[in-house]
Amino acid sequence: MYFRSLISGVKVIRSTSRCGNVQQELREAAVMLQHKKFGVFGLAICTVAVSLLIPWAFHMGGRLTPLYWWGTGILVARSGTYPLYVLMYPTMERANGLQGWASLCTARNTVLPLEVNGRFRGGWWTLNHAAMELGLFETQDPRGALFDPSTRGSIDLFGSWSGPELILDDRAEHLGNFRSGLRIEHASVTLKWGSKSDFKTACSNISNIATSR
Repeated sequence: MYFRSLISGVKVIRSTSRCGNVQQELREAAVMLQHKKFGVFGLAICTVAVSLLIPWAFHMGGRLTPLYWWGTGILVARSGTYPLYVLMYPTMERANGLQGWASLCTARNTVLPLEVNGRFRGGWWTLNHAAMELGLFETQDPRGALFDPSTRGSIDLFGSWSGPELILDDRAEHLGNFRSGLRIEHASVTLKWGSKSDFKTACSNISNIATSR
């Protein structure tokens, strides 16, 4: 996946300067890697190119992050406190976009999977103090059934990086309940570099007592 991410970054930047079928190019690049035709030298070129074109992807949160960043925090809302884990990486659609997935702990050892879609403004070499918008969206039904995206639960968070911390809140905007009935309002969270095991530990100890906001 790391190899495909490197090539994806290069292809995306190239697509902004000329027309072409980006998805087809990505598939062809992946095939080249699978057949070992790309080579170590080509991979090194891609790494350098991506580091020059989207350098922020290599040191999100003030640390070395080779295209991926993951972190944990406690989402504080009117209805309670919820451990949150987020993993994100550059999107293929735009040079200032982020995508990924997240896990929201809604009760002890109960996890709600989420999709991540975000963007930033004002950053290039670093994302420190860049304005961030991060959307957390309910995934499809666990049984695989699709549903109307306009009715799925979501949380929109806004904020910025401050050194190693990503500080976000929902600006008192409520977009919709989750299918489980969960309602997240007046939410805020500070995300810091952390592992999935850190999140699991927090989720196993959650009390989820409602907070007063």
